[in-house]
Amino acid sequence: MYKILLFDLDNTLLDFNQSEENALNEFLIEEGVDNIEEFKEIYKMENKKLWEKLEKNLISSEELINTRFSLVFNRFGIKKDGKEMSEKYSKIIGKQGIEIKGASNFLEKIYKKYEIYAATNGLKEIQNNRLNNSKIKKYIKKVYISQEIGSSKPSKNFFESIEKDLGFNKKEVLMIGDSLSADILGANNYGIDSIWFNYMKKENNSNVKPTYFASNFEDILKILNDCM
Repeated sequence: MYKILLFDLDNTLLDFNQSEENALNEFLIEEGVDNIEEFKEIYKMENKKLWEKLEKNLISSEELINTRFSLVFNRFGIKKDGKEMSEKYSKIIGKQGIEIKGASNFLEKIYKKYEIYAATNGLKEIQNNRLNNSKIKKYIKKVYISQEIGSSKPSKNFFESIEKDLGFNKKEVLMIGDSLSADILGANNYGIDSIWFNYMKKENNSNVKPTYFASNFEDILKILNDCM
């Protein structure tokens, strides 16, 4: 029986895609960018590449923060201070506490039965602010953020830090997330079970295999009930 549930945040409990879209629109209007749709397309592509590098420990959080906007502004021939732009954007996206539909109702059903923690790759200020502006904060006992820990999923160091803090038995821990390369691979490497929360119906073209599959919160609830 599982006692501890580690939930990813972005696109598992919180709707990162919609939050990012809303925040970028507001930010780019404030900065007077004309080609907003083109800018967003390039930014999302470059930002994804940077986060993938961070997951592989090829860059630091600081490098990601300082370059993700300056790279794109440079492509448009605009000189901007990358760190300053990132700080402005962080304040805007921090207001976006949009949950994945049904997340708070799902957590309401399980929070008395399990210890619920968030285990997320992200930046401290953004993740904490988004969580504070959401309906799900009250169900989560503690948040573990990669920038604070100093390593990102799927690194073993990320999970070791959580185990050191909580002192758990690996057999009683379940990682739940949407990312095969971060959440599921990280769980596999560390020796804990996982649920791939594939509500976006993505194909698994990798060699990473989760313990369980779920396409919605009802699927997760059924898995948990079956394991009791």
